[in-house]
Amino acid sequence: MAADLPNFGGDAAYLGACVRYLRAFVLPDIAAADRRFPLEAKELTTSAASAANRVAHQPKEEEAALRHALGSFATERYSIRRLFVPLVAVHLMEDLRLAASDERRALLIEAVAATFRCIERNEALACPYEAELTSDPTGVYARMTRQTKHDYRLRIEVLADRMGQPPDQVARDATAAGSLLRRNHDAMRSLGMRAVAHAAGFCAVLALLSGLFWSMTPDDAHAWAIWAAVALATLSTSEMAAQFVDRVGGLGRRHLDHSLDFVQDGLPKNCATAILVPMLLQSKDNLHAILKLAERNYRIANDTNVAVVLLADFLDARNKEPSELDLELLSYGEAGVAQLNVKYGRDAFFLIARGREFAPDDREWRGSERKRGKIEAFSALVAGRANAFLNVDAQRAESLRRFKFAFCIDEDTKLTRDCVQHLAGALAHPSNAPMLRVRGGRRELVSGHVAAVPAIMACKKDASRYPIPGLAARTTIDADSKLDIAFRSTAFDVFGVELNRGKIFYDIRAHDALSEGRYPIGVLLSHDTIESDALHPLFVGTAALAESVPDSMLDSAIRSHRWMRGDLQNLAVYLFGHRRSADVGLYWKIVVLHQIRNLSLPIATFSLAAWAAMDGAPWLLTLAWGAIAFQAVLLLVLGAVQQPARIGRIVVATVADVGFKLASLPLMAAVAVDAMVCVGCSLVTRRGLMRWRASSFKGDRSGRRFLYAMDLLGVASAVMSVGLIYLDRFNAGSASILAIWMAAPLLIRRHRKRPS
Repeated sequence: MAADLPNFGGDAAYLGACVRYLRAFVLPDIAAADRRFPLEAKELTTSAASAANRVAHQPKEEEAALRHALGSFATERYSIRRLFVPLVAVHLMEDLRLAASDERRALLIEAVAATFRCIERNEALACPYEAELTSDPTGVYARMTRQTKHDYRLRIEVLADRMGQPPDQVARDATAAGSLLRRNHDAMRSLGMRAVAHAAGFCAVLALLSGLFWSMTPDDAHAWAIWAAVALATLSTSEMAAQFVDRVGGLGRRHLDHSLDFVQDGLPKNCATAILVPMLLQSKDNLHAILKLAERNYRIANDTNVAVVLLADFLDARNKEPSELDLELLSYGEAGVAQLNVKYGRDAFFLIARGREFAPDDREWRGSERKRGKIEAFSALVAGRANAFLNVDAQRAESLRRFKFAFCIDEDTKLTRDCVQHLAGALAHPSNAPMLRVRGGRRELVSGHVAAVPAIMACKKDASRYPIPGLAARTTIDADSKLDIAFRSTAFDVFGVELNRGKIFYDIRAHDALSEGRYPIGVLLSHDTIESDALHPLFVGTAALAESVPDSMLDSAIRSHRWMRGDLQNLAVYLFGHRRSADVGLYWKIVVLHQIRNLSLPIATFSLAAWAAMDGAPWLLTLAWGAIAFQAVLLLVLGAVQQPARIGRIVVATVADVGFKLASLPLMAAVAVDAMVCVGCSLVTRRGLMRWRASSFKGDRSGRRFLYAMDLLGVASAVMSVGLIYLDRFNAGSASILAIWMAAPLLIRRHRKRPS
């Protein structure tokens, strides 16, 4: 295949470089290329130094390597970026910068253009049925991303093997029928033999540890005590098992849904997207922060067919009509939006507000159905079905109806670069288009996806403001940098569907058709789980969001309390009536049970640790410490193997992580118990089911009772220590647990972010 390549002569050193940026570089509009890819040029410049030392003075060897790489790509379809960026990016960028004449610069750019033509020609030669695919009259295949094209060709080859037909015939038939191949989900086939081997090894290690535990168990121990301890330890370590399943799933074949390439040229007009930010009108300072972050996200999205829509509700009140403060805040927000629109020269920002409705259960006026109500009201507005907003006239409503997609995020969420383009490209592909039908008087999704979900991680900048960043969040992301890896989801790889975690990208009109009259009123505090069953979200691993980290452990406890209440109410909706309104599929039943496991996890671990501290038996202490520290120790071993030079820092971080996990364990257990009590009382009295405060609300003092519980625990730990010493049952294991719990109130109160 390499013999078919043209002879570029001395310009072979300039023929590789980064595909996306340099392809944009040869376009007539250089300014547009720089606008779309501001960070890629910086990344190329940064990586140039290391590449220069290797290949700067080896033109002949480099030309041979380039030819070999082109031949390998033509035969084995390797990634262009992997082949060429480290090889020749430095030469092209440096030579373009130092070119003394426009003629020399034109020659270099023409060499790059010839390279791209050569790459595309060899890719077509490697795929004999490429011509049939590119003859698609709809032009969809030509607009796919390179990875999607590769995945689509593989699907054609697999289907051809199953049907006993040549691939070109299958491609011709698919193009003639105007249909695109969909992927079937086979859990066992997606895992593969390698994953099965890893699972067998994990089971062997688990069996070895179980044998060690039984050998330490005294003969006079009661059977009920042993089984109770094992049950608590099993539940306590279930998080490790869940993470192991994710790791095993990551070894199998990746599920890549089709996607259109909107990163290169931006979103088309028929895929215009509104970034929705549900919010409450609380104060001017809060509004200023929301507007500032909204502007930041708009700049990161960097697309003329993207706008930001703030969906506002007034605070809960005893009266329906907005107060003077409510109207003042609304006017302040509208003025801020108007300033942003003047600054950017277009209607890129909107602030629309709903009125209050009476909630008979709580006997107060508030925005109907909280966040879900605002989202459904916006979908109804865009679909032309209803207008529930106070400040949206006919002209503004017509302006909002141009949007096809909506991206719902929180008021403290940060977008990463190209996130909107990746999500829109996935949903805009015809193979992912939703197909609806009416069944039993209600619309339901037959095939395709209504929504897409990005990867969600903690903001690295927020986490670094903690005294020990690793304790705030394990997985972080820099929201200001470009995502250079693609994340995976085991659930999506196996089942072809992903859970909505509150930040979701969706088709507005399909969402409106599916949501109308579907869910019970006044019950669903957390609607993500049951709503996902109707929307069938797909996971887009090339898109990511940076989630804000709470300012302190108290704020984190309040947020966890709200999540736990929502999960418990989801379970109540599933178990007690409402099945016609919120029909939960099999996978979502598993998800609900998984959420209940998360709820009971801190209670089980705290119970096991408290039992071990009071009893003092070596086998119980070993089991308790193993349940608490086993996962951290495994990560310690893995880190020591991968980074032996940093073993000291890794050990210190692991010890601090285990200690803080044990210290915060009583707090999280108290939060879980309190959530159970609150939901139980609300279900009986039918009051407080929709009680909710935004994470930015500064007047919420409900979490202070958790700190009082921690103070009580510290006193109880001191009393327990005195009692164990008096009974001569005090040992090192009990002392370590009780000492950490005595210091826990101070640790919890002081663990907060530094001022920015």
